[in-house]
Amino acid sequence: MKKVIRLTETDLVRLVKKVISENSSKSLVNEQTKGNQFKEQIADLIDEIQTAMSWDAWKDADNLMDIYKKLLPLKGKKVGKGQIPRYVEMDAEQQNPDLPALHYFNTMYSRIPGNKYGMGNSVMGYFTSRIKQVGDKTFFGEVEKTSDGKYTTPQIKSMIISLVNNG
Repeated sequence: MKKVIRLTETDLVRLVKKVISENSSKSLVNEQTKGNQFKEQIADLIDEIQTAMSWDAWKDADNLMDIYKKLLPLKGKKVGKGQIPRYVEMDAEQQNPDLPALHYFNTMYSRIPGNKYGMGNSVMGYFTSRIKQVGDKTFFGEVEKTSDGKYTTPQIKSMIISLVNNG
């Protein structure tokens, strides 16, 4: 035998609200665990550039031009919603989905991946600070230029810093 249950309007409203609440909390969890693919790409680029910057202290102009070209596609892009497991976003600016991708790159450059407290590595600092530390001349004290002779190291450093700062 089937049992008939009578529900009042308030019972129905309560049930509907409960279902809606459960579904929205599930979608929030899915959004947080899904993360943000664009921020993952930026984090991969950070790893790649950190590796390139640590090869040796004597960066030549061609190395810096390669870094500039890798950063150029981020110009004008926004990071979007969602955090990634690699970095803890500490302040409201870092969590802002309208944050320019290059500003996120600059801020997260020194962040220690996987650090649950979101701390950075104070030795490196922001990316723009690291670029300023690159020497302007060759090992022998000559003016450093790209292999095509178009740009000097100080010019490329200025281009990179301007690109990152202006987003």
